[in-house]
Parts: sequence; C-alpha cells; structure tokens
Amino acid sequence: MTISSLKALTAKSIIHRALPTSDLNNDSKEFVALVDKYFDNIKTYFKKNNFNETECLDLINLHQPICPNTEELPPAKRGDKLSKYKDELSKYLRISALKSCKIVSKNLIDRDIYISQKNSETKKPSNEELCILAAIQGDTDKIESLSNEVNITEIMDENNSTLLIYAAANGHTETAIALIGMGADEIDKQDNDGCSAFMHAAANGHTETAIKLKKMGAEIDKEANSRYSKSKDAFYGRTALILAAINGHTGAAIALIGMGAEIDKQDYIGYTALILAAMNGHTGAAIALIGIGAEKDKQDNNE
Repeated sequence: MTISSLKALTAKSIIHRALPTSDLNNDSKEFVALVDKYFDNIKTYFKKNNFNETECLDLINLHQPICPNTEELPPAKRGDKLSKYKDELSKYLRISALKSCKIVSKNLIDRDIYISQKNSETKKPSNEELCILAAIQGDTDKIESLSNEVNITEIMDENNSTLLIYAAANGHTETAIALIGMGADEIDKQDNDGCSAFMHAAANGHTETAIKLKKMGAEIDKEANSRYSKSKDAFYGRTALILAAINGHTGAAIALIGMGAEIDKQDYIGYTALILAAMNGHTGAAIALIGIGAEKDKQDNNE
C-alpha cells in the first residue's frame, strides 16, 4: 500500500470516529474534511477551484486501492470484480487526461487502466486504446508504429474525444503536429462536450500547443456547442479564451487575444472571459483582461 493510500485510510478511519481528532494539525483536519466531502463523488473534486493532483490521487487510492483483493472470491467471479474496478478507474483516467492532470493519468496508466474497458476481458488494450494512451503521454513514436495497424483518423473514445484532442489537452505539441501530418486534419472536430483540441489546449493553459493549432487552421472563436448538454456545468457556448480565463491561465488568454480572439464574447448565459475569471477568483487573469481592453461593465443574461 502506498503512503497516499495510508494517509487516506487514516482520514477515513477518523471520519468513522475510530480515531481521535484533537491532536491533528490544521492540514490534517483539512484533508479529513476533503475525504469526507469527496470520497463518494471523486469526479466532483476534479471541478474544485484549488484542485490538487496529489490529493485527488489520495482519494482515488482510498476509493479504489492499487490492486483489488479478489482472493476471497470464487475464480469465476474474480474477473468480474477486476472488470468493475477497471471500469471505475477508466472514468477518472478520461477526466484526468482531458484536464492535463499528468500525475493522476500516469498513476492510472501504470495500473494498466485505459479509457475504454470494452476489451478488458482480454486483459490487454486494443491497438486503438494503445494509441489513446500514447496520445495522452505524448508518445509520437508509439502512435506512428501503430498507424500501420489502425486508422488513427477514426480513433475516438466513447465521448468522441480524438487522439488530437488528447494530445492537445496534455500540451504535447509535437504529437499534435504529427497527428495532423498523419491525417488527423479535422482540427476543429468537437467531442461530446463541444470542445475541440484547440479549446482543450487553451483550457489547460498549453499556450504553445494552442498557438500551433491556430497556425494550422484552428478556429479561434469556435463555440463549444454540445448537442448533449446545455447545463451550466457544460462548456456550452464557451470559446477557447473563455475556457482559458475560467481556469486562470493568464498567459494563454493573452496569447489568444493577441491572435485575434474576441475579448468580450459571451457564452450561452452571457458570461465573458472577464466575468468567469473574476467569478472563479483568478485576480491576475481578470486584471490582465481589463488591462488589454475587456469591458468591465459587460452584463450576463441575468443582468
């Protein structure tokens, strides 16, 4: 068991009142509160403003230990338990990969977790899955070696995220360029959340990748118009600039405006990059946006 797992298990024991809390320092108390709040819904933690990869991994290790104990089960049921374990972790891998949480992604990949578990009964990923893992990790050579076996332009996960999207989301500029050179020329292809590779790069603050994609034809003010959701939690109507600002990536936001992004463009409920930067406590990004001309008094649709 890892140190992070032991730390998380201790927190859970405290929550269940098996251990006293009087002697805990403030950091420990905060971690116990974190486990108590997010243990049953780790996906929610990924949306936390002060998201911390190490803490997220602690939560995952507590919820889904490094290796599930199947020895007490009949042989016929062991595979089913392992499959359910991998199904759960694959959800976290997809989220972490698209948010460029490289510590979490590497940990899960090292556990032999991959995005889709459809072929988990074979105990190894398909070539398509290997390509997705390679895109997440920026392993261009691996993708090129597999391109003779699979059509990389048709590889997408169940959320329609392409290899180009995964490479761009993790800031692997050279891999993204190589993919486009190998035929992944739909730069503005959107996943089910309505986000393109360019949007994912900007959202994660990968300025160099975003600049390169723009030079190769990405639409700078394309809106994330998902056909699946128009909820406030979705990206609906947001542009790359808005996504960069909402995550506090000041450098990326400034670069996008320098490339021609519409600074006061609004999403479907009227939020601008400035409004969302301010709402999420990104003071530096908000000040920078005002400094280069963002309208301070722009109102959303709620006025």
